[in-house]
Amino acid sequence: MMHWFLRIIFIGLFTVSTATAGSLDAPAPPDSSGSAMHTLEHIYKILLTGDPDQITMRHAFEEPKNGPDVPSGFPDLDEIYNAAPKHHENAATVDDVVPGKFFWGLDKNNAWGLLYGSPDSSRIEAPVLKTGQTTLVKNYDNWNSNAYKDDAYWAAQGYGIDCSNANGARFEVHKRPDNQEDDGTVTDKKTGLMWTQNANRFESVLWEAAFTSVLNLRTLPEGCGSSGVACYTDWRLPNIKELQSLIDYGHSSPAMPENSETAFENIKNYYYWSSTTDINNPYAYAWAVYMVTGKVNGQTKSNPCYVWPVRGGKK
Repeated sequence: MMHWFLRIIFIGLFTVSTATAGSLDAPAPPDSSGSAMHTLEHIYKILLTGDPDQITMRHAFEEPKNGPDVPSGFPDLDEIYNAAPKHHENAATVDDVVPGKFFWGLDKNNAWGLLYGSPDSSRIEAPVLKTGQTTLVKNYDNWNSNAYKDDAYWAAQGYGIDCSNANGARFEVHKRPDNQEDDGTVTDKKTGLMWTQNANRFESVLWEAAFTSVLNLRTLPEGCGSSGVACYTDWRLPNIKELQSLIDYGHSSPAMPENSETAFENIKNYYYWSSTTDINNPYAYAWAVYMVTGKVNGQTKSNPCYVWPVRGGKK
């Protein structure tokens, strides 16, 4: 009885192994690319460089160069293990990575694999945008375009994130749910920042008054949401990099992406305040953006400039 039982177990294991592992025949002759496999040395180098394309797999089997008691120069299993990625308490999570980008790490089930970024849109840290310049300036005065590449050249190579508003796809105008009229806010889908639709809610004011004006938006008025700015209590004055993220240096007056004025209202061709002080003269100057050309310049805090409230971004 035991003899037949063991025979059944052996047949079952053989069937499972052949079904899952495939044919036991060699896929190709030893010197053919079809039989190429990574050696432990290859795996070790890939872990160190992260680039398997730089490692040439061995096509033919090679005998060990040394006996088991003689160091071969190849990594042992401990070295390979130490080179492999491991859990770290400061490791990135999917909330730390821009949506669509991925990294190698542990998932919520502690299994290794590719993790894709998926933070909430209100917490996305503003990425670096392209400038918008597309016209390459060549042979101006003594400038040699073969030696010096201007911004339009590098933009054409794909550096940065597209800052255009082609087909009005970059800026999302939010609607009121009751009647689908604009609720007074616009989200920049490139940065995740939300701006007031009206780029001139307060007229031009001094730098100190700019903060007061924005703080007034945090007080929810009666009937909040029925008109004007939607109900949010975290409006703030943008820092200089957030404000400059609206700029497209391929346009002027205003220096913003095409069709921006279909999403925003009352964009003024003048300076807009940021919350960033000019550290060279902190008592007198703060940074501002000139909407005609996109120039970033220090303005005296006693000089009236416009205010464009923002909310969102990563803390």
